[in-house]
Amino acid sequence: MTGEHHARRYAALLLASADGIAGMELTGQLGGDKWQTTAEELIDTLVAMVAAQTHGSAT
Repeated sequence: MTGEHHARRYAALLLASADGIAGMELTGQLGGDKWQTTAEELIDTLVAMVAAQTHGSAT
């Protein structure tokens, strides 16, 4: 459990990041060789990072 303060911060982080990733996907910035990843991979990585950060948090 992350606590209300942290939950809101992580929610904002996830929303802002997902919006940026979606924008990159829609404008074609994720295609090609520059990033060598997909929107799905980025979202999976983002969620995994937040989950790892919040795992075991008591506040």
